[in-house]
Amino acid sequence: MSSFGRGNFSSSTAGPSSRPLAMTTTTTTSTITSTTTLPREVNFHGMEESMTDEQNRLDDLLAIAESRPRLLMERPEDIDEPDISEGQIWDKFVNSPRGITFYLGLTLYTVELLLRLIQPEIAEKKKKGGKPQLSWADHLVLYLTWLHNGFDYDKLAGWVGMKTATLGVAIERIRPILHSALTKRWTTNRQRPKIVPDHPNFSWIGLIMDSTSTEVFRPTGRFEEAKKYFDGKNHFYALKSEVAIMATKPYYCLFVQPAVVGSIHDYTYHEENFKSYISYLTKTPAEQLLFRADPNTSWAILGDKAYNGPPTDTPGLRRIAVPKNPPARSQTERDGHELAEIRVAVEQFFGRLEQKWAVFRHCYRWSHDHFDMDFATACWLTNECIQERELVQDDAVFHRTLLDARAIRQQERETKRIQARNTWYANKKRKNTLSQNSQNSQ
Repeated sequence: MSSFGRGNFSSSTAGPSSRPLAMTTTTTTSTITSTTTLPREVNFHGMEESMTDEQNRLDDLLAIAESRPRLLMERPEDIDEPDISEGQIWDKFVNSPRGITFYLGLTLYTVELLLRLIQPEIAEKKKKGGKPQLSWADHLVLYLTWLHNGFDYDKLAGWVGMKTATLGVAIERIRPILHSALTKRWTTNRQRPKIVPDHPNFSWIGLIMDSTSTEVFRPTGRFEEAKKYFDGKNHFYALKSEVAIMATKPYYCLFVQPAVVGSIHDYTYHEENFKSYISYLTKTPAEQLLFRADPNTSWAILGDKAYNGPPTDTPGLRRIAVPKNPPARSQTERDGHELAEIRVAVEQFFGRLEQKWAVFRHCYRWSHDHFDMDFATACWLTNECIQERELVQDDAVFHRTLLDARAIRQQERETKRIQARNTWYANKKRKNTLSQNSQNSQ
């Protein structure tokens, strides 16, 4: 059975209420000590050819959403330049004809912000030694390029002019550092819930939760062990992750739970993690005074139809779910439509994440030991992207279109499997008939 590691996420309370103009921590130019040889020229042409093929597939999925307007958020202009140790790979990407945003999926401003954020983590790992060949800026560029495009290590290593093992080591080094920095940024002093506008009947919802499945290869080993990874709803082997986002704009992701195998039902998965939401959803005295229309001492968490169940399953948590099969033209049906309208934001978040980070748009082909860390990092980076451009309905359309495309692909695989099985049985029957006829003729 394939090894499956769980990330160590912080359960402390935050996220930034606004993008900081400058970091107050002292920066350092510390870099990784390595005996790596200097990288050759970056093969942007080969990289762009592969990205063009992927972009064509994205365009097909986004065709239905292309006509919708994009809502841009204001960005501060007067920011301090970061004190970073630039490297050869960093320079090549920044000065490339298409610019760093094309290859990393993030603006130069955001990448420089990430470099500021990781400075305290770098200082803790500072070691004595000679001048390194790869700077921390190089490490960050390589990891974000991989996360955004989902390239195999050997292809990406060939394009940037280094050995595959060297690239793997660079990603291994920057992965926990970036994850730790972003987790602290988004789980320290989380933004408090706000009254949900335009929905007075459900203005007391504080979080929206849902699970998403990421396809993985069928684990090697006995079928009884591999089938634990099979997601019966989506019909593929998967790792399942539960996230919870704000119920009001800008819909930041505030919680990411350790992943489980795909066969576990969303409700069972939630029963294992519900306690992590209770403290955050408890109203402060100021919130109770401000929101007297709701006498309950807690905000609620909203889920889809899969989260229907008795309150005793999650004691202490105020949980509400979209009702299953409500009577036609009843108040319950009208409430269900309203709740479904509120929870569409989590589908928008998944759609933005899948658009930005191809590692989770396709089959996750790397060690499961790193999955939790990579997925949480992708969620926090999606928050950074939301600060650049708000979530829109097109993001939800993309998520649903991707699910439909996966279902069609799985249906095609199943059809081929059935055809192959029928062909095998037909050939076996024909061989048995020929053998029997040969024996009778003798």
